[in-house]
Amino acid sequence: DFAVAHVDHGQRDESAADAAFIARYCARYGLAFESRRLKLPRQSSEALLRKARYAALFEIARARECKVLLTAHHAGDQLETFLLRLLRGSHPDTIRGIPAQSVREGIAIVRPFLVFEKKELAAFASECGICWREDETNRSPKFARNRIRYELLPLLESIRAGASRNAFAFFDELEKNSGTERRSDENE
Repeated sequence: DFAVAHVDHGQRDESAADAAFIARYCARYGLAFESRRLKLPRQSSEALLRKARYAALFEIARARECKVLLTAHHAGDQLETFLLRLLRGSHPDTIRGIPAQSVREGIAIVRPFLVFEKKELAAFASECGICWREDETNRSPKFARNRIRYELLPLLESIRAGASRNAFAFFDELEKNSGTERRSDENE
């Protein structure tokens, strides 16, 4: 059983329009669609939102008896996560970034887009006539991830062209050479 799942964090006034946009897209193409709206305090932390999002996704997966959850994490998410963990002083086992595959609560989480940069995915979507919506909070400098995205990464690229691509290759090598069981990390 395959379904598109959407989690509305309830943090933005226009977030219900995002869910409606995805519902219309799924209806147009005959795709099953499941949505959950979270009831969390406004301005909840990214960690709380992530935990609640995965809980909702697992609830949807279990209800549909799905054994695999695909997410749309991309290479930029990978690099941002690594840098966030580095800055926070994370444990060496979790600093590797987001795993391409993991299992949590008996459900396999697969992230097929980790090898693609967001601009590559956007170009592909444009070529295929696929529309999407952007969450304006992804540009807010109040979130550390966004500051990494819009301030630190351009700085690294200005210091060394290709820095992001080199980091992506680094993650691949870490995963290939790890040989140890990954510790579970809720920041995935």
